[in-house]
Amino acid sequence: MIRSTLPPRRSGRSRQAPPGQSSHVAAIACSSQARAVQAGYHGVTASGRRYAVVGGGFAGVAVAWHLLAQATATAPVQVQLFDLAGLGGGGSGAAGGLLHPFSPSGKLLWRGEEAMADALQLVQAAEHAARADEGLDPSAQFVWRQPIMRPAATAKQVKQFLKVQKAKAAPPAGGPAHVSCLTAREALHLLPGLSQQPVPQPAAPLARQGRGDMKAAATAAAGQPGPAALLIKGGLVLHPVRYLRALWSACQHQAATAGGSSATLVHERVTSLALLEQQQGPFDAVIVAAGAAVATIPEIGDRVPLELCQGYTLDLAWPDPAPSVQPGMADTVPSASSSHYQASGSRGLVYHAWAGRLVAQAVLADDESMLPPELLRWKQQPR
Repeated sequence: MIRSTLPPRRSGRSRQAPPGQSSHVAAIACSSQARAVQAGYHGVTASGRRYAVVGGGFAGVAVAWHLLAQATATAPVQVQLFDLAGLGGGGSGAAGGLLHPFSPSGKLLWRGEEAMADALQLVQAAEHAARADEGLDPSAQFVWRQPIMRPAATAKQVKQFLKVQKAKAAPPAGGPAHVSCLTAREALHLLPGLSQQPVPQPAAPLARQGRGDMKAAATAAAGQPGPAALLIKGGLVLHPVRYLRALWSACQHQAATAGGSSATLVHERVTSLALLEQQQGPFDAVIVAAGAAVATIPEIGDRVPLELCQGYTLDLAWPDPAPSVQPGMADTVPSASSSHYQASGSRGLVYHAWAGRLVAQAVLADDESMLPPELLRWKQQPR
C-alpha cells in the first residue's frame, strides 16, 4: 500500500501518487522546500524493530528521535540513519535557523502552536545531550534566545502588519512565542541604523485598491506612526548543524538508556530502496527524509508531490586586510542582550519535530489514521 501526505497549501499544483504495488517502505520528505510522506510496513521481529532513515536533516533526525523515544528494554528499537554528507549536509544545514510559528505577515501558522511546542521539546533534548556528551564542544553554542525582528520592506507588508496591530486585544500567539508590531521609532531604537523606507511596489489600478491598501499607502507616505516591523518574542535562533549534531547525540543517549536499542549514522548514499532493503535489511520501515533528493530515489521519486525552490544563506566576514572594527563597535553595535535577527524564518524548521512525531507514531502503530486528515488532502486533488 502506498500512502502519502502533504501539508495544506493555499495554491500550487500537486500530483496524486499513481496506484501501484506494495512498496513495504515508509517515506517522509520534509524541508523548507519540500515535505511529503509515504508509508508501508513489515512485521515486527522478535529481536526488536529495525528502521532505516534516509536523510540527516531536520526531518530525518527528528523522526529518529521520536522512534527511539518509544524504545524500552523489552521492545528495543534500532535506527540506522543514512546520509552521504552526514548530519546537516543538505538543505537543513544551510537553513537560516529561525524558529518561530508565525508567517511573514505575522499570522500564526497552521498547527503553529503545536508544532512550536514539539520543536522546543527537541531543542531541550539537544541542549541536555550537548551538556552530557563529552564528545561535543561545550563552547559551541547552537541556541540563541533573543527577539526576532522583521522590518516591513514593502507597502504590502505595512498593510499586513496593520492587521496584526489591530489585534492588540488578542495578538497572535504560538505557545511561548508571540508577535507584536513596532513603530518606526521603536524599531530604530532596538536596531539603530535600520532603514525605514519600504520598497515601492507597482501601483494597482484604483478599481482594485481596497481601503486597506490606500490606508497603508497613506500611512507610509505621511510618515505617520504605524507598524514598521514585527517583533517576535519567545522564538529561537538555531545553528542548524550544531543543533542536528546535538539532537543526534540525544538519539544515541535514548538508545543507550533503553538497552538493546541503537542509533547508527551511516555515511552512504541511498540510490534505491530495494537495494537498501537487500543490502542492509530487513527493516520494519524505511523512512525517507531526503528533501529535494527524494526525487533521485526511483521507487518514490515520481510519486511524491514536491514543489522545489532555491534559497540563499549569506555568511558575511570582515576581510583580513581591512582595519579593525573593534574601536567603533561600542558605539554602533547594541549589547548582546538586545541582539535582534532580521529574516522571515523557516517553516521546515518549525514543523520538523511535529512531523517527525506524527510519522513515528503512524509507523510504530501501522496506522495512517493517526495522521491529521489535512496531511492527506493532496490525495483528493486532481493531477
